[in-house]
Amino acid sequence: EKTGGILLIPAFSIERTQEILHRIHHLKKEKKIKEDTPVFLDSPMAIRTTLIFKEFKTFYNEELRSHTDDPFSFEGLVISESARDSKEIIKAMNPKVIIAGSGMLSGGRILHHAAHYLSRDTTRVLFVGYQSEETLGRRVLSGEKKIVIDKQHITVRAHISQIQSFSSHADQPKLLNWLGHIKGVQKVFLIHGEDPQRTTLAAKIKSDL
Repeated sequence: EKTGGILLIPAFSIERTQEILHRIHHLKKEKKIKEDTPVFLDSPMAIRTTLIFKEFKTFYNEELRSHTDDPFSFEGLVISESARDSKEIIKAMNPKVIIAGSGMLSGGRILHHAAHYLSRDTTRVLFVGYQSEETLGRRVLSGEKKIVIDKQHITVRAHISQIQSFSSHADQPKLLNWLGHIKGVQKVFLIHGEDPQRTTLAAKIKSDL
């Protein structure tokens, strides 16, 4: 806010975006983010998913159930559902927060904003999820400064950071525990993650199970 810049949050539409909205809800209540700072939710899938979350309050955890207000909404939240709404975000006054998919910069509306804002040194990009190898998100997170988005050559000057605490993936002990409860398993396919971790997990599965 001091620099009048932009915070870009590439986010997965299901669960991750709702976690972020809820976290911002608390930050605004605690006055750590100004109430009038606009937060644009620019993802049709995330918008529809959030509405579904609101319909099924019986599945909320204890903290969410304790809310007397909407845990996924707050002053300054702007829902950008149409393509026209998305394009209008650039015209909005700074500072502002933009939450859009996809979470790995591999497609979706976040690319439009990335192409516009990554070259500015007042921009901050916050990755809140795992970035797979060879995705644009991984390359930007790794410090690559020259990228191409929709045939535009862009020099990355934005400040890049990542939060690991939003990860929803089970770790090795949890996976081994889960697999250990399934009887009669003859073959396991490891389709997620990177090879060093998969090799270690495969060895553990063979030795322990």
